[in-house]
Amino acid sequence: MVRNRALSSNAAFLCLLITGCASDSGPGDDASEPALLPTSQASASDKDTCGATQLGSLIKRHDSPALRAAVGRFVGAVPARWIAPGTAVTSDYIAERLNLILDEDGRIATLRCG
Repeated sequence: MVRNRALSSNAAFLCLLITGCASDSGPGDDASEPALLPTSQASASDKDTCGATQLGSLIKRHDSPALRAAVGRFVGAVPARWIAPGTAVTSDYIAERLNLILDEDGRIATLRCG
């Protein structure tokens, strides 16, 4: 019984340790990045068919799984395309698709529709 209690304590500590170390935030990163997104997409204009202008606050933000998930929820059914330097991309144009162009440091440099 004492041994099982010790194993349970160790298992609980290990779980806390793992969840505490699972953060993707690095120095200078804002852990609340996804909160910068609008709650819903406004109606699209002729020039901004993907909502890029609404996401201007994401410029210079570091790419992270949490940010990608939040952007995915924002854009909905049309996938966002994350383009890192040197990444091959297709030349098809989808007006509703959001392209997030990353710089060499993995930060969002530009947002474009297409």
